[in-house]
Amino acid sequence: MSAKKLFLSYFIFLAFIYIMYLAFFNPQIATEPLKYDSPTLFYDYKGVTHTHSKVSSGSGSIAEIAEAAKAAKLDFIYITDLNPFDHNQETQEGRYGDLLLFVAGEYSYLDSKVLNYHNKTSSHLQSPGRVQVTFSDLFEKSNIPEEYGWFVLSHPFKPGYRWNGEIPEGLRGIEIINLKSLWQRWWLESKASFLWTFAIFPLNSRLSLVRLLSNPVKNLRLWDDLNKQDRLTLGFVGNDAEALTKIFNKYPIEFPDYQTIFAMASNHVLLKGELTGEFSSDKEKIQSALAAGQFYLSFDFVGNPKGFELYLEKDGRKIIAMGREVDIEPPAELVINVPENVIVPVRITLVKDGEVFMTSSSKNTTVNLNLPGHYRVEVKARVPLPFPDHGRWVPWIYTNPFLVRQANN
Repeated sequence: MSAKKLFLSYFIFLAFIYIMYLAFFNPQIATEPLKYDSPTLFYDYKGVTHTHSKVSSGSGSIAEIAEAAKAAKLDFIYITDLNPFDHNQETQEGRYGDLLLFVAGEYSYLDSKVLNYHNKTSSHLQSPGRVQVTFSDLFEKSNIPEEYGWFVLSHPFKPGYRWNGEIPEGLRGIEIINLKSLWQRWWLESKASFLWTFAIFPLNSRLSLVRLLSNPVKNLRLWDDLNKQDRLTLGFVGNDAEALTKIFNKYPIEFPDYQTIFAMASNHVLLKGELTGEFSSDKEKIQSALAAGQFYLSFDFVGNPKGFELYLEKDGRKIIAMGREVDIEPPAELVINVPENVIVPVRITLVKDGEVFMTSSSKNTTVNLNLPGHYRVEVKARVPLPFPDHGRWVPWIYTNPFLVRQANN
């Protein structure tokens, strides 16, 4: 055998070994089996709030989406088809096994997309023209009538759909994480890395996605700026799930599938009481918690976040912090706990009014709060990666903000 053929054989052999190494590499951050127990103080229910069916831009029926959501171990899901003016899907709300399925909508407004949740009337959702007129009027109100529900801005910085100008008070929240926008940003920033990640996705989907994960810096900056205006603005994960990709903008394929998208990231609602199994009662609990900001955002494929806790402790009372406006007499203690089964280094960052207030590498952190202001928490994990990488700090958890006011004496 010639030296050239021998070298080629060794190269092919080593490439095969490396591919197998990548296929079976587990970027583990917690001991197995992962804990699915509820936290000590709260019940943790996770869900997806931005999903498209085949009625609009998705590939699946509601029944198929519900099956994928159950396979991804979601507790609740919202169907948010684009401009669903006939409102026929509302009759399909209900319990699908252990899954709560709700129907909302995403609507084209100016150059952007806006999600409308929990509306009790559809009078403002009858046609594209009606949407433009009524949304413009509603968004200028600080207190939108309850019957219209509440509104969340989708992917505020997505090319072609950017919000222009000041964000009005009527928008209750924004998507801090939008998975479709993240993929597009990954492609624009590093095409070579994106293609390599795409190539190893069939072998090890979790590893490929962890490699590309980065902080949504612009979205976080916008979020902090809005909250500094003394308006409590909620942040959401938007999966923007369609299970439909077009190759060269022409050939549609069902990739990635709904289950994969649902397992990537979600919104985790914290409740003091369990869901009962009765649909109308459980719907009220989930929707009230979301409207109050009583939830955190998680890249679930990094690691199972159940066991995460964030609460204020004052005079023996434990107060769910997220989404709250709390009057306290400093000092009060903020308690931050990450799941006990995490085996990698973590970095907890407490952000106050858009600036880093403190950082901690402890899984159980207590902070004395002496200053009023808007606070939120970020958690990063150092995920092990295969050769030639050794490890990378990746975003994992973001909490909704809370406002601490100094109590009047």
